[in-house]
Amino acid sequence: MQLPLSTFKAEIISLFRDGKDEIVNLFDIGLEDYLENHYNKLSFTNTFLFSHEKVKFYDVFFPLEIETRKSWHSAYDLYQKINSLNLIESLFTRSKYVAIIGYAGSGKTMLAKHLFLECCNSTFLKKIPIYIELRTLNSFSGGLREYIYSVLTSNKIKPNSKIIERALSKGNFTFILDGYDELRSDILEKITIEIEQFFDEFHKNYFVLTSRPGSNVENLSRVICYYVDPLNNDTINSFLEKQLRAANDDELLHKIIETIEDRKNFDFKSYLSNPLLLSMFILTYSKYPDIPKLKSKFYGHVLDTLITKHDSISKKGGFKHPRKSHLANEDFDNILKSFAYISFFESRYDFDSEYLKERLKFIKPKLNLTFDLDDVAYDLSVSLSVIVLDGFSYRFPHRTLQDYLTILFIKDLDDKAKEVIYGEKLIKYFERYKTVDLNFVMLCLEMDKHSFYKFFAKKIIGDFISGLEGKSQDEIFIQIMKDLLEGYDVTRSIFNQVVWANTPHKKAKLVYSLLYSLEFLKTKNPSLVVDLNIKNRLLDIFGNKILNDIKKKGYLIKKDRIEYLSLDNLPDELILKLIHNYKLNNPITTLIERIQSCNIEIDTMMSQETQNIHSIWDFSDEN
Repeated sequence: MQLPLSTFKAEIISLFRDGKDEIVNLFDIGLEDYLENHYNKLSFTNTFLFSHEKVKFYDVFFPLEIETRKSWHSAYDLYQKINSLNLIESLFTRSKYVAIIGYAGSGKTMLAKHLFLECCNSTFLKKIPIYIELRTLNSFSGGLREYIYSVLTSNKIKPNSKIIERALSKGNFTFILDGYDELRSDILEKITIEIEQFFDEFHKNYFVLTSRPGSNVENLSRVICYYVDPLNNDTINSFLEKQLRAANDDELLHKIIETIEDRKNFDFKSYLSNPLLLSMFILTYSKYPDIPKLKSKFYGHVLDTLITKHDSISKKGGFKHPRKSHLANEDFDNILKSFAYISFFESRYDFDSEYLKERLKFIKPKLNLTFDLDDVAYDLSVSLSVIVLDGFSYRFPHRTLQDYLTILFIKDLDDKAKEVIYGEKLIKYFERYKTVDLNFVMLCLEMDKHSFYKFFAKKIIGDFISGLEGKSQDEIFIQIMKDLLEGYDVTRSIFNQVVWANTPHKKAKLVYSLLYSLEFLKTKNPSLVVDLNIKNRLLDIFGNKILNDIKKKGYLIKKDRIEYLSLDNLPDELILKLIHNYKLNNPITTLIERIQSCNIEIDTMMSQETQNIHSIWDFSDEN
């Protein structure tokens, strides 16, 4: 049973003896409007299956489980598993600072929205929930603090209000910061520092961030990380029941469950452990009732379904929205691929009407098409629902569809263009995020493997290996240490803290990230590749063995109010001594050997693939 917001307001005010005036004043000058607007907005939602209409949030919300991961710091990182149905009662038992991490389509944003609504329906935390989509900062002129102030007051008072400062200092809020990985690359470091500073200054509040893995949200100070569990055999069926009963389609439910449980589909069932891919399968089942072997096939089916059959699936009687632009399906394919490519490399995951029309205007002559910009914008968002209008901004139904369309655009280009895109643009894109996106890599290897290996993987691995040539073993060990530990935060807890600054070693970060991705995709088992991530072991050694000694010797740097250890600031002799004293020779050597063997494997694969192509090309009727 939901708690009326008026009741929540009265009860939350009554909980505060100290600072009650500030809370009352905040409600008076805008906070009440914010809560009411956001509560009403999040109580209804669009999902991949219901992109054409709003549905009640709890009609489709599925309570996933989240858990911590065992790490090198097992003494400090105690294992915990939480069912999200009652999230607020368990989430903050170990820390006020929490990150919820999950792969693309795992349900992170739904959990964030659930947490906000759950906080509004209960005074268990004795805090006021504030839900912030971090991607809105990409187009906001100020910083994080200014944005939060404007949210708290619904833009009704100046951002430097003393009322806000006092309420924040009392710790009256739970901040839910959704989509850390969606921050634009050119503001990521700035916002990260502002988040750290906000943690410091208003440490009595609670904080939750959501992100994909690899964004380095794991390395924010004091943050305890929870990872979204994939669906299992039981929860896959429960998820299907939840979604299809919301659509009043029991017949389709039984057919899909029968297909999924068919023994011949056992090898591919792992794809369906992801809520997004399972939703895609539901959407496309009527036309494509088989489980594809490749993930990219899911996206192809979805795109085709959205463009050709969206209305016949989602509307009764085969109704179809009229297309204002009168463009053919092929034209929409090309427009979508072009727009996805441009917006991807501009790090735009949501966009206003002006941006959409500006890019459509640029694409129009390139494709030799004639259309009205408003008509195409309408068709994309209404007739086809391939781009979703959410409030005043547009977005793809999910970022992974943008990834798929981007690679679809790239794969049909010639080698000269691919060399520039993979070898320059994509490397710079991932350098800004300091990681390689696992989902993007998987789709590249399925859709454009030869070119991805040739122009991207070979380049960054080759540059790394050539950088080791002519160096002694000791020099190589020192370089690897500096690559793995760019900066180490020592102002708070003494483990698990890294400041990811722009350093000369950022290209090496991509090598380690790519290697991890390739090994993960090969084994599909994270435990088998954990030895590649020796960073945690190094941090543990620094945190528990030598940090105090180094701090006493003054090898510290201050940057934006954060004091951290930089290995660039340590004498090479000391780094080498640490390597030998703590027996890091073997794991570092193993890492280098793995990178070199990966390079050889790629060469072998590419050579074999080329031979196979030539054997087909040489075929003649005389054979």
